[in-house]
Amino acid sequence: MIEPDIRPHLDHVFVTVEADVLASVCDDKFFADGVFSRFLVKNVTSTLLGPYRTTNIVGRNTWVELFPDGAPPFPGIRVGVVMSFDHPGESLQARARLDRLGVTYHHELVRRKVAGHDDPQPWYHLVRPDFGHNSGFTLFLSEVTPEYFDRLGAQRGSDGAQDRHAYLDAVFKAPHLPSHYFEDIRRVVIELDPGRAELLAAILTALGYRAEHHGTLRLSGPDVELEIRRVQHGHDRLVELGLDLARPHGESPRIVPLGSSSKISLSPSGHADAVWSFESPVHQPPEVGQ
Repeated sequence: MIEPDIRPHLDHVFVTVEADVLASVCDDKFFADGVFSRFLVKNVTSTLLGPYRTTNIVGRNTWVELFPDGAPPFPGIRVGVVMSFDHPGESLQARARLDRLGVTYHHELVRRKVAGHDDPQPWYHLVRPDFGHNSGFTLFLSEVTPEYFDRLGAQRGSDGAQDRHAYLDAVFKAPHLPSHYFEDIRRVVIELDPGRAELLAAILTALGYRAEHHGTLRLSGPDVELEIRRVQHGHDRLVELGLDLARPHGESPRIVPLGSSSKISLSPSGHADAVWSFESPVHQPPEVGQ
């Protein structure tokens, strides 16, 4: 029996960064004035995290979410990959596949505060596999509820899909513009403990991703490639993001330093691409449980 295609799309990547990196992003007019992309610092309250504040660099379909390393979304977590399903019911199918694998996961209907309602309203269905109590990495599989999608006024695709770009346009109340450089995240490079790398591969291949081993583990989905570098006894962390740009940046490459441990290289090969790199901080936060 051929199973339906429920491959989740990359939604966004969140990462904890040092204070000087966050300050550089917020102070640099290339970002804050919306030249590079849509840009938003937002305060949100949800039943999953409570009140929190994030800095968002938003492309056409995907975005990068920055948290201060002093206030991570979850204790010990430094990087998260968030993937989303297009149609209602696909997260339930994903759970059935994880059950067959014997993967332990947390699931819940996340709610958030919405203007005009006293009680938090349904937001999205979350499936979060368990990567171990000392993991610095997490994976979110999310499915926005039809009620929330419609409340935003987002337009569905021709097959009823809850398209990411329509959701982002409605959430951020601003469309992606031809003048923006940042299109989408196409490659995510992460260093992971070998055991967590294999678990991630098992989960994503069960959901329809293709796994290849070429020195590093590569997991390819409908619109993104995850490159996983196995690091024994290392700290799980984001190494770099490969970004598609709408056009090359000028006649020569440009490097935008962001604090002491991050930078964006614009059109490093002269093409319409960029590499956002994250160095390992000198003072690593301790692993949970250590």
